[in-house]
Amino acid sequence: MEPLPSKNGKAATELCNQVANTHGSYVGQQSNPYQRLEFVGDVVLGLVVSDYLYEMCPHIDSDDLTALRSANVSNEKLPCMSVDLSLYRFLRHNSPSLDQAFTYQVTMEEAEENEEKGSILKARLVLADMVESIAAAVYRDCNSNLKSD
Repeated sequence: MEPLPSKNGKAATELCNQVANTHGSYVGQQSNPYQRLEFVGDVVLGLVVSDYLYEMCPHIDSDDLTALRSANVSNEKLPCMSVDLSLYRFLRHNSPSLDQAFTYQVTMEEAEENEEKGSILKARLVLADMVESIAAAVYRDCNSNLKSD
């Protein structure tokens, strides 16, 4: 499996390349390694998006800001981000059904057209979880500093 590409000349750490991208189906895994990171990543993404919306949309009230944040940090939006950034290619797993579902997710926009809705839903959740775990790994790697350099 190739490592995640670097951005801005900074190589992805082992936390990103190993833990954040390892699904529970991967050989030798006792538990789902990215689940703890996913827990933190959910909060990190919410905070980053909240901060961005607060700064960029000063005339929008809190109810609308909440709706915007929810729309952008959701199990609907995050799988699309994973596909757009091709992050799914870096997931370490041993699940042929996930590979099939990822292929479908990449080629089709609406899972409702597929008879395998359960597999597609599972793949979408795995893709969302992966984005959250990578966000947490990056957050942890930069010593919990969300400000850009």
